[in-house]
Amino acid sequence: MDKMANETKEVLEANNICDVCDREFSLIDVGVKEEKIEIDGTKFVLVYFACPHCNTIYKISLQDRKYYDLVEQLNKIKKQIRNNFGTYNVIKAERLNKKLKKKQKELENHFMMIDSKYQGTFIFNKEKKVEYVPNE
Repeated sequence: MDKMANETKEVLEANNICDVCDREFSLIDVGVKEEKIEIDGTKFVLVYFACPHCNTIYKISLQDRKYYDLVEQLNKIKKQIRNNFGTYNVIKAERLNKKLKKKQKELENHFMMIDSKYQGTFIFNKEKKVEYVPNE
């Protein structure tokens, strides 16, 4: 098993303590979930996990259409890099590397902007659907 797989396994198996009810749980038991949600007219996919004891939602990420577009662009650049491998075209490799870093930074900035814009909490409503509650 590679290093990243080991680290992921450790995170999933680690015991977490809920900030609200102080009870212990592991991510492997509760699982990471995705749910479509709309906030202020914008559609997102919320990636989260929830405490199995009190249903407190822990946001991992909030992904909008631009997020998916940026990920797709990033994957295209990675494919171009793979296709260029072995051609010994150093100039093209440098250009693609620069393009990759720029796109990674753009994705990171977008992720941070979304995260800072929606700092409220997510809750389960009476219908067991996830709902966003802005900070006051």
